Amino acid sequence: MGMAEGTDYPVPGDEDDPRFRFFWDFWNSRRTDGRLPPRAILDPLDLRPVLGNLNIIAVERDGDRLHFVYRLWGTRIAAIYGCDLTGKYLGDAATGDGQPAARAVHEEVARTGRPHYWRRPLPLAHRGYVGYRRLLLPFAKDGETVDHLVALLIGDEVPR
Repeated sequence: MGMAEGTDYPVPGDEDDPRFRFFWDFWNSRRTDGRLPPRAILDPLDLRPVLGNLNIIAVERDGDRLHFVYRLWGTRIAAIYGCDLTGKYLGDAATGDGQPAARAVHEEVARTGRPHYWRRPLPLAHRGYVGYRRLLLPFAKDGETVDHLVALLIGDEVPR
């Protein structure tokens, strides 16, 4: 279940942001022998530049079924969504057409241990955002079985 060696940086050049590179380098530098880093390495002092843009998601396993619970919903993400979903499940955040896609991606990263990047539209232009870019990275206490996902989410603002 662990991540394959040599995983490439998944963010396309035209969608990149220094915050993605910062978080990727942080995560990648804490991997040992291709194994995933544990969630315990997440120190708010180390992550100050991106802290408000992070979601920490616990992966709960019930046999083959996976459940995803937000343990942290960053303040900048709350500003984009207009709510704080700390303590809530993935299904409480992703609605409508986005729900199956969000669940599939979270399950893929949890099962494979491979990072994922996507850019998505948001029906929230009234809040000043038209979409967001997200880098989703896996963490595992034992180095293999993903028990947390951490998302770095950056809102795409409405052009002025």
